[in-house]
Amino acid sequence: MSAVPAHRRPFNTVFQNYALFPHMSVAGNVSYGLEIARVGGKERAERVMDALRLVSLGGLERRRPSQLSGGQQQRVALARALINRPRVLLLDEPLSALDRKLRQSTQIELKNLQHTVGITFLFVTHDQEEALTMSDRIAVMDRGRILQLGTPADIYDRPASRFVADFIGTSNILTGKLARGRRGNIVKVEGGTEIHLAEHGRANGDMVDVVLRPEHLSLEKTEKKFSGHLDATLENIVFVGSDLHLHARLKNGTPIIALHRHARGALSTSFTVGQAIKLHYAASAPHLMERAGA
Repeated sequence: MSAVPAHRRPFNTVFQNYALFPHMSVAGNVSYGLEIARVGGKERAERVMDALRLVSLGGLERRRPSQLSGGQQQRVALARALINRPRVLLLDEPLSALDRKLRQSTQIELKNLQHTVGITFLFVTHDQEEALTMSDRIAVMDRGRILQLGTPADIYDRPASRFVADFIGTSNILTGKLARGRRGNIVKVEGGTEIHLAEHGRANGDMVDVVLRPEHLSLEKTEKKFSGHLDATLENIVFVGSDLHLHARLKNGTPIIALHRHARGALSTSFTVGQAIKLHYAASAPHLMERAGA
């Protein structure tokens, strides 16, 4: 689109600070694009009301932006951007100014709105959870380059690089050398730790980065389900409501985080800081990546 003049490009933008006109009413802000396009008064009024109903702001058309909450201002900005029926809507961190609870509820509303209007939303965010929640496809960028493009599940479960794995979600990343062990393929990590793998399709002796997500590590060993474990020392137990985050450290000093479903505080009372623990995992859980800089 770089060869197309900006005013002829079929997209609109929702800015991070909304950029509403403070001297105009809600209806005036929403109808501004239609006025520039010289849409007739009757049609303009009808489309403004339709747009306000779409974002659940019916009845507020006479208010000024200063009389609205942050969430309502964001909806005005959305209605103003959608009213000209763009083919693509660009959203520049539009939820960053909202508090956490409102941001979470607005994420679902915004995704539902996208399905209703049926156009592409290009959504910029630095909030990894927000990206996973809202996206059909995610592009992870660093310094202007796309490092990986895929579905949220692809990005989270099969990150292409250490940067992606570390940026999207919480990750335990270990570096080691591929080898053949007594029970199959392993990665030998400094300090004597061995990570057991399913088939990997790479040459033994290769240096790799291994990703283990916290939810793939368990204190409980179930027959057939788990095939390996990490010996670690428990350093902290963090209560986060439904889950407990277990902060531990391997023999070589590498920090490890495991996620455990909270069950009435039983874990926090039966384990103590400084205790030796075993964190079990399935052979399918570790994900291999090319070693950074290799």
